[in-house]
Amino acid sequence: MSTNGDTAASIFMQPRRHMIGSAFVIWIDDKFDPADESCQNILVQLQSAVPNVYVFRQRDECADFLTDISDTDAYLIISVPVGQQMIPLIHDVPHLKSIYVYHRSQHIDANDNYAWNKVKGIYTEITLLCDALKMINKQCNRNDIALSFLKTDIDADSQNIDQLDPTFMYTMLLKEAILTTKYDEKAKSDFIQLWRDAYSNNTAILSHIDAFEKAYCSQKSISWYTREYFIYQMLNCSLRTLEVDVIMKMGFFICDLHRQIESLQKQQIIHYHEKTFEVFRGQGLFIVDFAKLEKNKGGLISFNNFLSTSTNRDVSLRYAEASSGSSDVVAVLFRMLIDS
Repeated sequence: MSTNGDTAASIFMQPRRHMIGSAFVIWIDDKFDPADESCQNILVQLQSAVPNVYVFRQRDECADFLTDISDTDAYLIISVPVGQQMIPLIHDVPHLKSIYVYHRSQHIDANDNYAWNKVKGIYTEITLLCDALKMINKQCNRNDIALSFLKTDIDADSQNIDQLDPTFMYTMLLKEAILTTKYDEKAKSDFIQLWRDAYSNNTAILSHIDAFEKAYCSQKSISWYTREYFIYQMLNCSLRTLEVDVIMKMGFFICDLHRQIESLQKQQIIHYHEKTFEVFRGQGLFIVDFAKLEKNKGGLISFNNFLSTSTNRDVSLRYAEASSGSSDVVAVLFRMLIDS
């Protein structure tokens, strides 16, 4: 995609595979000028809210791009006046989840009609729009968890082994490969280079990468994993889609995180004196996964990733309730008893 006045302008110049999280934001603005300072400032703020932002000036190019990414949920920012013409054309695209109308002029025309189901808000302040996108991104990543459902009557030594969820088996094989590999400083450098190549036009992510390169050490892996809008999004997305190349590049970090959690678990056993304790997790399950859950009553669930939980039921319940706004998601509160 070129940046001349006759064609679409994308900040990545061409569609790139998004690697961090699942919130995919497309901004269509026929007045967008990459050389304009105000446009640059808006773009930087959007990139700070969500990592995957694509900008277009041409309506048709934007619509084509939207339909091409059918395997990814999309969220659309439409600037006036192109919105009035475009919304009827793309509103019913299944993977388009929400539309946000943005007026850079600070003026809202009372005659504008945006009474469409997917239009979630009309904004004149970019900070408020970014706040809304941050919430979407956070919820998407919380729901973006790889799950496997296992029946308890499967004998691993019998022919029933072919009934096991392939995702579960692949994840176990990857886990074994990663945890038995010895990593050096080059592994970290390779991961950082992969990340920089993927987001060479995103200044917000590049600043996070610089900080990671300078300050990361294995003893702080949990701290880096739990940082807002950072590694956990990339890891969860890669595990869900089984992007083996990305997972293996993150192998050194997965190893560090696993070992630090193991170390804390040993301390926890002493604290709880071998008593069972209770934790909760609230999130949304896609309808297809919820159907599998219902069919697997009495079976086992495997979360094929590192899982954040809370000992506070009310906190987890709020997370579950926050996910109930989407028609293709069911709010679920998981209660887990942990043997110490």
